[in-house]
Amino acid sequence: MSRYFENDVVTKWLIGSDEDRDMELTADFAFVEPTERWDAPAGSVVNGASIPSGLWSIVGSPFVGNYRRAAVIHDVYYRNHQGKTRKEVDDMFENAMLTDGVSAEKARLMYAGVRIGGGSAWDEADATRTTKAAPEVDWPEFEAWFESEGAGLNKESLDDAIEKRFGPIR
Repeated sequence: MSRYFENDVVTKWLIGSDEDRDMELTADFAFVEPTERWDAPAGSVVNGASIPSGLWSIVGSPFVGNYRRAAVIHDVYYRNHQGKTRKEVDDMFENAMLTDGVSAEKARLMYAGVRIGGGSAWDEADATRTTKAAPEVDWPEFEAWFESEGAGLNKESLDDAIEKRFGPIR
């Protein structure tokens, strides 16, 4: 069985929300893997990929790119963990990006970015959470480190290297 997305992402903007980036899903959406189904039910609030603005010229902005559908599922599970660990959700994010045609290197770069910068959003998840700033990370330095050392590592080795270079993954 292959990985695939089920249905289209259908949203409406939530005017007046933090940074006016929040949207509400108006239809059910899902990412299906051979052993797991990741549901994003209608009514879920998402806000696009939480990419630090310093990386927008390299990776893309929150609503541009083949990672958008993966970001929708990732947002839903970061807001409401639904019994999943952060590592499981971040792994799914990479798998969903690859399914949508994101290059392996870019998917791994974005995976590393959420491993480094996603801890505060995961820790503060609740029904009223809005976009939280990532910890102070020199993102151009991160990109240079990733290109020189991180791009060729498997996930486990990458997580170890991230902790060694940037501190514990929360």
